[in-house]
Amino acid sequence: MNGIIPVLSVQAEGLAEMWEKSLLELWKNGCRIRTEYDQKDKNGNYINPPSVDATLMMTATNPSSEPAIHRAFPGGLEDLEEYRQEVVDGIKDHWVGDPNNPDDKRWEYTYHGRLTKYEGPQIGVEVSIDTSDGSQKQVMWAPEIINQLDAIVEKLAKSPISRRVQSVTWQPW
Repeated sequence: MNGIIPVLSVQAEGLAEMWEKSLLELWKNGCRIRTEYDQKDKNGNYINPPSVDATLMMTATNPSSEPAIHRAFPGGLEDLEEYRQEVVDGIKDHWVGDPNNPDDKRWEYTYHGRLTKYEGPQIGVEVSIDTSDGSQKQVMWAPEIINQLDAIVEKLAKSPISRRVQSVTWQPW
């Protein structure tokens, strides 16, 4: 491939079939690319093969159909439940390190954190500060915190057929 990340699409009846088809499509047509996570040996040679990347749209025409979980799903049902709790309930949010401490090697983020405490771009908020020589206004800068899961639930409760309901976990800045 030429380094351009492709947009791929798969369609299947259920989730298990969709998962399998998505892996096959990604492996066959994804872009092989090096990432910042690739490990190198002491001579600077890559230890890991390149990652395979794509933007992948997956459609399940009957998402409630069985089987919901593929037999070859890595880790099994216990690991899947732990991952569900990690994403939905935030059971590993405490594993996120201090971004201001270069020696802190814990995770940079969790999906739960990105979905419930998404830090948008910096916004300016005008505040009044009382000083000894009178009140003055000052602009304070802070990231906008967005709970995407709450917003999704609220929007779908009002309009279950909405096509506008989305969430993201990446930060483009």
